[in-house]
Amino acid sequence: MSGRVEGWLLDQFALDEHDGHLRVATTTGLPWGEGPDRSESHVTVLSPEGDALVPVGRVSGLGRGETIRSVRFMGDVGYVVTFEQKDPLYTIDLADPADPRVTGELEILGYSAYLHPAGDGRLIGVGQDATGDGTVVGMQVALFDVSDPAAPARVAQTTVSGASSAAEWDHRAFLWWPDDGLVAVPASAYGPEPFEGLIGFTVDTGAGTIAER
Repeated sequence: MSGRVEGWLLDQFALDEHDGHLRVATTTGLPWGEGPDRSESHVTVLSPEGDALVPVGRVSGLGRGETIRSVRFMGDVGYVVTFEQKDPLYTIDLADPADPRVTGELEILGYSAYLHPAGDGRLIGVGQDATGDGTVVGMQVALFDVSDPAAPARVAQTTVSGASSAAEWDHRAFLWWPDDGLVAVPASAYGPEPFEGLIGFTVDTGAGTIAER
């Protein structure tokens, strides 16, 4: 059984099966394109029909002129991050497969390249902080409150200047130990104070704080 959707996939988290439906997040076009060639992202819901997967619902127009940087599906809700200069975090209601819709949007500087569920309406993001013109300045760990899908909020963040982490492109490089509130990620930094190693952060999801451990 197979189906087809427009665009390209970021990674495995851009695909998700839930209650017999396949949800797929894709980007079409180019960030520097004009008119119909300008990039935008979509979430398409497919359902089995005979020996094929057939699109039954779709929401489009996410991050025009941008590309997807991370995706996470959790039950009836999907989270999509796009980025070019700023980071819109979209929350998408997928309860009705035939009518997926954007319910909330948070626009902040930087982006999360990996999103991890942390329970009680919380998401942890690892990515890059950035300036207003989209220049990345260092590894960012952020805590999001998504308990209200209509009003997602970033409640805490910390930045390691000039650094990046393998967790941004490989989820196996990310550790979340909820019993101890520990996030640990490898980090590499270059410049006046080079660093190569592991950084641990204490993340209090209830208080909404992040501190380097």
